[in-house]
Amino acid sequence: MENTALRSYNDYPVPNTKYVRLLALLIVRQALSKYNSQHGKSRAFAFAVFSDQQSALAAMHTINAVSSSAPCPTLFVANLGPTCSEPELTQAFSRCRGFLKLKMQNKNGVPVAFVDFQDAVCSSEALNHLQGTLLYSSDGEGMRLEY
Repeated sequence: MENTALRSYNDYPVPNTKYVRLLALLIVRQALSKYNSQHGKSRAFAFAVFSDQQSALAAMHTINAVSSSAPCPTLFVANLGPTCSEPELTQAFSRCRGFLKLKMQNKNGVPVAFVDFQDAVCSSEALNHLQGTLLYSSDGEGMRLEY
């Protein structure tokens, strides 16, 4: 019998890679000091790759138990179709009040984006307005937005 607890978390698939927000400044300084000196200043987020889904799920439960995602000016965007482009995403978010910029990443064919707004009020409005939106490039599921 399949363990459904490992297949999803809050109805989202649980891959081995997790987006980690608001890393402690001390951790960022120590662990990323060499990387930062070569590639610029840290924005205090990272992608963490776990050895298996069970470890990733355990980390999510631990992190979420410690603190919930408080509103902030940056939104993380997932559940994008494999052919989603930066112009398509920019078109959707640029209509939102306080939109500043968007940065898209595509690792292993799974695009994600970080969208910066003027303040947390603007990002909250965008999250409430665009959560679950289907883009032209969507492959069946709407966008998933998080702080």
